[in-house]
Amino acid sequence: PVRGIKDSALRIAAGDLGARIGSRERDELGELAENLDALANRLEAQARQAESYREALERSRLDSALDHALADLAVH
Repeated sequence: PVRGIKDSALRIAAGDLGARIGSRERDELGELAENLDALANRLEAQARQAESYREALERSRLDSALDHALADLAVH
């Protein structure tokens, strides 16, 4: 069980935010596995939110550039 927890923790640390341990044990190792899975869930949600923000910022930049280009065309 410790090896599985360690391997999953290393995968999460390496950026594999989909890695889960999925332990059903009710001892201390099960609690550790459950908490690592919860951490991975939060990290994955934050990564999705950050990507959403990045996409919104990119759309905003493109909209702004388009507005400036259209304004320049209207002046000329």
